[in-house]
Amino acid sequence: MKKSKLFYATLATMVAVPVVVAPINSEAATYSKTFKDVSKSNAYYDIIHSMAQKGIINGYEDGTFKPNQTLSRQHAAALVCRAVALPSTTTFTAPKDVTRFTSPYYFDLVTLMEAGVLELDSKGNINPNAPLTRGEMAKILAVAFDLNTKGTTPLKDVSGTYKPYVTALYNAGVTTGFEDKTFREKESLTRAHFAVFMHRAMQYQLKNINPVEISPDMSLEDFNQSVINNPVFDLYKPHKVAKWFWEGSEDIRKVLTEGQELLKGTDFKFSGIETYVTIDHPSWVNKYAKGFMSAPISIEGYEDEFEISFDHSNVEVTNMSLQILDLIYPDLNLTEKIAEKAEIGREALANGDKEHVDVEIVEIDGLKIRYGVIATDQYSRFIIELKN
Repeated sequence: MKKSKLFYATLATMVAVPVVVAPINSEAATYSKTFKDVSKSNAYYDIIHSMAQKGIINGYEDGTFKPNQTLSRQHAAALVCRAVALPSTTTFTAPKDVTRFTSPYYFDLVTLMEAGVLELDSKGNINPNAPLTRGEMAKILAVAFDLNTKGTTPLKDVSGTYKPYVTALYNAGVTTGFEDKTFREKESLTRAHFAVFMHRAMQYQLKNINPVEISPDMSLEDFNQSVINNPVFDLYKPHKVAKWFWEGSEDIRKVLTEGQELLKGTDFKFSGIETYVTIDHPSWVNKYAKGFMSAPISIEGYEDEFEISFDHSNVEVTNMSLQILDLIYPDLNLTEKIAEKAEIGREALANGDKEHVDVEIVEIDGLKIRYGVIATDQYSRFIIELKN
């Protein structure tokens, strides 16, 4: 079996956008990250910042978003790949003008090429810095968010190449075209307007996904569909769970499915589900380096092992962690002892003890359990490791 991260860690201008833009129903929403060049008076303020909150939009190092800047092909690729998993439908041909060693967007560009929505020019170049055209935008979003390309559109200047995709965007309410009933597919678009188009496509997808019955026995494909339309998951991107991770642990499947009932009605949300599970809370402040433990609750499991790490200095986080443990191991009867040890750890932290270690090893019905507080200068967590 692989050694987990936790195992080692415990050792040591106006475009075809409708004139009236419906804002997000945020009621004075607050965001942990805002861009200094996108003020609250901007019609797209909430859309841009809600996407930034989800990690889809990063902006620039100087704290700007540059909403009026023309969007490049490579930046469009990055935005889409952060939000959705595109299907691989074409044979990949490496572009001549970019490599994985020369561009941080190489794999994003490759993903769009493999999905058949971004093409090489006649010289074999992908032209990453060239402006994305509105026609290319339509094709990318229609494919990425699985919009219906059948039907008709009143937009009169659309070529046969892009007509199905522009039709899809028009009928889904993603675009209305210009007032003269043109779409202007060869023109470029700004970063802000691409964000608006993409956000609308995402919202349309959310509203048109059929509900899936949740259970630990469901397929990974069904689970990924359920994530898209589920408020306890603080992410847009579906298909994030690695197949080996989903199929390799019944415990993890129970956390991600039955655990949803625990999170409903609370401020806790699943924030990471790729190769380990993280659960976040809006009031929690990370005091340590980014990584596996930079979330209030982190969970990992594979085959006969299950591990949960949490910030025991936070009582609310501790209680949720114990509920998750009881969900997976209802007959363990260690809740009270763990709660007591977490309380002792909180007191030690309050007294300035940054080198507090209090770990116990027990065996219950063949289940080997290691649990307790490990506090160092790098982190302070309560660790529970279980192995059959």
